[in-house]
Amino acid sequence: MSWVFFSKDDNTPSDQELSQTELKTVLEADDLSGITDDIVAAAYINNSGSGKPEKGANDCYVAVYYTNGFTMTFNNCNIRKYQNVSGNLTIIYTGQGENAYFTVTYDDFLIGDITFNGTRSFTMGMGTDQNSIAYNVRSDLIITKATDLVLEVIGTKSVLTTFWATLEEITFNITGKWTVNEGNTSYRLEVKNALVGNLGCEFLTEGVLEINKNGLVVSIDWGNGAVMMQLRLSTLMI
Repeated sequence: MSWVFFSKDDNTPSDQELSQTELKTVLEADDLSGITDDIVAAAYINNSGSGKPEKGANDCYVAVYYTNGFTMTFNNCNIRKYQNVSGNLTIIYTGQGENAYFTVTYDDFLIGDITFNGTRSFTMGMGTDQNSIAYNVRSDLIITKATDLVLEVIGTKSVLTTFWATLEEITFNITGKWTVNEGNTSYRLEVKNALVGNLGCEFLTEGVLEINKNGLVVSIDWGNGAVMMQLRLSTLMI
């Protein structure tokens, strides 16, 4: 994996840089914003329309379904590497047709000591062929950490998942543009070449991600397919 630093603005201060700490903060914000996505998607698919509370996988949540959507209540769940996931999500159906359309609202939703407020809007449907699924998500979230660090995540990302004979062969293709704001600092992220990974490796294997910090541009290139050990695939998944 290579890093390329360049500036589009000749007035950019020479001492401006994107530190490893900043990079970690930006990518963690993206990771945190999508932590419940797969669970919400599964609950959407399993909608029974009963109007009664139904427990989710491992009793992690209770979902109640209504005509125009459903609610999910989490009570100190452990999801992936995160612990003490608690609070309520409200999911409203926003469209009809072959694709699935819904918006998830976060209202003081907690992951440990991190608070989430805002929305994520989804469109889910068939991909480029019968073996693939595509989904888009539009984020408008405020993430507040216990240190009073406030991050705003705004933008759109698309994921194409293609299924093959074995789990290890399942591939992910990620594109999109989104922004992470921290105080007066804005980090604009854009996928220049699709970020590619597979379940056989927990790290991205291809793609180029560009990060623009107040005029300073950093390009992160994953090369031509070798398994890289620096940034995990899950960090950039929706």
